[in-house]
Amino acid sequence: MEEQSRGLEVLLAGEEWARGAVVFASSGSTGAPKWVLHRRESLLASAAMVNAHLGVSVDDSWLLALPRWHVGGCGVAARAHVAGCGYGELEGRWDVAHFVGAVAASGATCVSLVPTQVHDLVSAGVRAPDSMRVVVVGGGALDRSTGNAARDLGWPVVQSYGMTEAASQIATAPLENLEEGFDPDGMLVLPGWEVEVDESGLLKIRGEALFDGYVVEREGGLSLLRDFEEGWFTSSDVVQLIGGKLTFCGRKDRTVKILGELVEVDRLERELLSFTGTDQELRIVEVRDERVGYRLVPVVEGRVLGWEARVEKFNEGLPGFARLMAPVAVEEFPRTALGKVDLEALRRLAAGCGSLGLE
Repeated sequence: MEEQSRGLEVLLAGEEWARGAVVFASSGSTGAPKWVLHRRESLLASAAMVNAHLGVSVDDSWLLALPRWHVGGCGVAARAHVAGCGYGELEGRWDVAHFVGAVAASGATCVSLVPTQVHDLVSAGVRAPDSMRVVVVGGGALDRSTGNAARDLGWPVVQSYGMTEAASQIATAPLENLEEGFDPDGMLVLPGWEVEVDESGLLKIRGEALFDGYVVEREGGLSLLRDFEEGWFTSSDVVQLIGGKLTFCGRKDRTVKILGELVEVDRLERELLSFTGTDQELRIVEVRDERVGYRLVPVVEGRVLGWEARVEKFNEGLPGFARLMAPVAVEEFPRTALGKVDLEALRRLAAGCGSLGLE
């Protein structure tokens, strides 16, 4: 990543439109390489929005536990700068004991984590230091059971939803919800964002924190691609908007066609997790098939024991085209540098797990 960043910096040095900008690698997994370009103003606007929602003041202190090159990590530094409050960085690789020690030593009150990091804290059974006021969870949805277990240990976790193009958060659960059970849905849209849903259910956003465009590599060098209509950016995320609250439903590119019928893989995955009531890591991956289009394969981390019967029971309530294949297990899910499950790598693993004949 650092080598790629240095190469991009050299290429952008001669571009007038890139002066004073910050460029982040896109988190997308399909299409040609592209980067997200932000002006300093958009990053600071996002920081101000988040600080206002979380009630961050000069008395707070942020601890950076994410990569600095990611928009989430950059956002933490920007929030501390805007608030004029304390700031520290977790050195070295992620480690539960090291992280908890750093929070205790620095007196940090605010931190942003990804679901994997929260899961590690819960698995270790460590209690939050008394100073911790809010833990913003981003980069994916934290499941309810892990969220509630984290709160039982004193970690004040709140779910957020954002994207690189928005410089960080678009919607975040209100702090008032800390007195209730953890809920990954119904996050409040932050003041400063205008949001709409188009006819396909895709989220559209407009605001001061919106990115300036995509840096794309084409013949002859790099160029800035801006695809906005009256300042609106249309994402690939399917959401519900009700009364100023946002619920993430899945990504457009995880909707596949099987035997001529559309299947929302993210939705099916959530329904399976709810049906089984498990806190075991599970993903449904879509594997290409020449005859039916795709096959849907549940993949579990660790042992697959007992999952065959669960999937068989779950399939009874599904139409034939949406039924799942026999589950497979991998010792450990492949993950990105930020801790997200690498779905493309997981698809390759699932495709290599023997016969996937459709029943």
